[in-house]
Amino acid sequence: PSERQWETYTKWTKELGSDIIHLDLPGTSIIVLSSMEAAPKELFEKRSSLYSDRPRLPMLVDLMGWDFSMVGIIKACEHTYLAEMYLQRRAHRKLIHEGFNTSAAKQFHTQERAAVHAVLRRILRDPHSSCGEHFRHMAGALVMDITYGIHFREDEDPYIRVAEGAMHGLSVASIPGAFVVDSVPALQYVPDWDPGAGFKRKAKEWEKLALELLEVPFKETQRNTDLGKARPSFTSTNLRRLELQDNTETDKTNREAAVRATGATMYAAGSDTTTVASLGTFGLGMPLNPEVQKKAQAELDAVLGPGQLPNFVVEDSLPYVSAIVKETLRWRPALPIGVPHYINVDDEYRGYTTCRLLEVCWPNRVSPPTHKKPRPPGCAKFPGTPGNCYRHRRGLCAKGRYFGGGSYRLEWPSDRSITRCVGLDFPC
Repeated sequence: PSERQWETYTKWTKELGSDIIHLDLPGTSIIVLSSMEAAPKELFEKRSSLYSDRPRLPMLVDLMGWDFSMVGIIKACEHTYLAEMYLQRRAHRKLIHEGFNTSAAKQFHTQERAAVHAVLRRILRDPHSSCGEHFRHMAGALVMDITYGIHFREDEDPYIRVAEGAMHGLSVASIPGAFVVDSVPALQYVPDWDPGAGFKRKAKEWEKLALELLEVPFKETQRNTDLGKARPSFTSTNLRRLELQDNTETDKTNREAAVRATGATMYAAGSDTTTVASLGTFGLGMPLNPEVQKKAQAELDAVLGPGQLPNFVVEDSLPYVSAIVKETLRWRPALPIGVPHYINVDDEYRGYTTCRLLEVCWPNRVSPPTHKKPRPPGCAKFPGTPGNCYRHRRGLCAKGRYFGGGSYRLEWPSDRSITRCVGLDFPC
């Protein structure tokens, strides 16, 4: 399936009566796992050393230029080139951890609060426009500010267009089997003028957007940093740190490339429609569940007083509002399926042999077989006091782990920022 493939995969697993199905495609095989027990816990956690690779996607990496991102960097290390790519991915992860661990992320509270206040003013000023447009602008503006220290324009900002176009290409090219070139890599060498090379012409359009995403905001921040007028951000902080370190020219170039690539990946992940979808789900859920909204408003009034907006100081004193945010992510997952995992060795699971060069994907963010009857949205699924873990369907909803049923081993920094902003947005 080329669209909404997670629904088709889920349908097939129900029809076949199995939470594991195997698809044999030209040049590759795909295993679809539809239960939480199989996907995140047994394979992606206990056997993470085997199942944390990514498949080599010629369309995405070689033709569209996404080799800079962690989606495009695979872990297989048989060849020197691939080993170098693995080291790049480790460098990216280290940068993200240093810039967005629990203590470091507090430096961005000011930007997060400003973004929420700005979107509330936009809604008051233009209440008849789509909330999706307001949320879209807020998500892009916030992640751009945190990543690059660049302010968005109030009207249609070109950075939003670039990010959305690049992420559209990424989402299409990441679908297993969407392009034959992923199964037959030699097709990437077909001349552009060949009638069957339509995929190459698409790739050129998407490659241009990916390159803009990678270079344009980074160069602006780099220029402002050199002039001493860059605002605090992930990129400017790391560029200043590079200037203070005693590195060889080669090391400096490599680390600068890592900062550039990590920033682009963060911005793309935080500003596209998946982030906006979570905010939109929150906006939809409130009028559909007035009793939930009433309880949350009562908690806000009790903690803050009538008419006051929440802030990060009182976050731990608002367990019900925090539960609503978690329930928003569980109720309507914004990202039902991601880039497939990849196994590079033979393995065995439940008596099945998972052969080398196999792609493994998990289409179901919320595992439906666990309950006989689906439950409507509601915060009762997340009881507890501040600091406790919130459990749902054997998935753990705690800080940094398993939002919405177990799909995230760790949250992306941009997702954390948007999640906090949903909580701050609530009183509107």
